[in-house]
Amino acid sequence: MNHLKFTAKPFAECVDFCMMLDKVCFPEEMWLESEDVTELINAQAKCIVVSHNNIEIGLGMYVSDKKAELLLHGADQYFIPIEGCAYSYSEAIHPDFQNKGIGTKLLQEIANEVKKEGYKFLSAHARMRHGWNLGRKSSLRILDARTIHDFWEDPDEPVQYQIAEVA
Repeated sequence: MNHLKFTAKPFAECVDFCMMLDKVCFPEEMWLESEDVTELINAQAKCIVVSHNNIEIGLGMYVSDKKAELLLHGADQYFIPIEGCAYSYSEAIHPDFQNKGIGTKLLQEIANEVKKEGYKFLSAHARMRHGWNLGRKSSLRILDARTIHDFWEDPDEPVQYQIAEVA
């Protein structure tokens, strides 16, 4: 898709857009709540916003792995922060623009941005239901992955924790 623009911004500048995307892209149990927003701002989360013809259509959000440990609140009991690793907290593309390769390009842009910031790795908890974990594997060099069945309240919604190299 032509006319895509990727812009790095602090999460604090993207909150309203992020909240709107949550509601159209994710089940309700995944929506950010006000305390999540405050924690992300305090963690100095950053976003890569993707625009098409000057209209914002998606974003990816990331923090350092160390700050991710606090944000996860024990959802992954085996999560251990890795030195030199950024954590991809969320990626979302508006449904009208999904399945056009934009998410793949966004993920590559996130990897480029964290690499510029000096990170060597990018970790994430990727939902498996729609093959999102596989999409990450086609975009990044995955070094390690493990499946977690109790990350969400719904046991039929497993996630895959992945660590990828960005260097």
